[in-house]
Amino acid sequence: MSDSWWEAGAAGVGDALGYEPTLLVLKASLRRGQRRFPEAIELLDQAVDLFLEGQPEHRDPHLAGRSLISKSAVLIEMGETEPALQALRKANGLIDPSREPRLLLCLRHNLVDNLSKAGHHREADALLPDLRELAAAQGGTLDHLRLRWVEGRVAAGLGEHERARQLLTSVRQTFLEAGNPFEAALATLDLVISHLEEGNTTEVRTLADEMVAVFRDHDVPRESLAALLLFQEAAHREATTAELAREVAASLTRARRA
Repeated sequence: MSDSWWEAGAAGVGDALGYEPTLLVLKASLRRGQRRFPEAIELLDQAVDLFLEGQPEHRDPHLAGRSLISKSAVLIEMGETEPALQALRKANGLIDPSREPRLLLCLRHNLVDNLSKAGHHREADALLPDLRELAAAQGGTLDHLRLRWVEGRVAAGLGEHERARQLLTSVRQTFLEAGNPFEAALATLDLVISHLEEGNTTEVRTLADEMVAVFRDHDVPRESLAALLLFQEAAHREATTAELAREVAASLTRARRA
């Protein structure tokens, strides 16, 4: 219905106020909420094109960058990490920090975070100094906690396992104390990966047992507990791998978003 109203109005007077790309972004948000991801991507691509190359009343590189950040979030939900990184890299050159300084912090954090998850640890490490600066200027307590988390993941990826475990243990404990089982489990899985890469199977079993105990103490989806139970079983058979830990983390992330 709203589309027909818009088309009728645009046929009469055109998009005099430049609302078309904004409406596309709003519609994309609705499609994302409906989990109609390909449609959301298509709408966001149309909005980006208008914000960058449309009529003068549409052009706004900053809003193009904002739309690309939204596109990256949809792609991440679809499991399309590399296209999401491409969208974030493109957005990085479009956001105007004078308009939304915190948005730039969120963008840079998402870029570094997803680079580290995709195994691009050196690229992520090169961006960390700038991210630390932004977090010091714009970040709150949770931003600094999440910065320590991504620093720990990058350190593990670069083979700095002692530093990685210090950071990730601190992050995990903070989430546990806050009663946040999903975030605690995800941080634990990053910690597990560091231990696996150094062959610390005893520590992996201990952490797996602790994750299951924490989830049993909280009201979490049965599917999430089942994923951790399978991981625990593999840990006790010394059959777990870093790839399995990443798969369980992806499963928990999907459950948290559902």
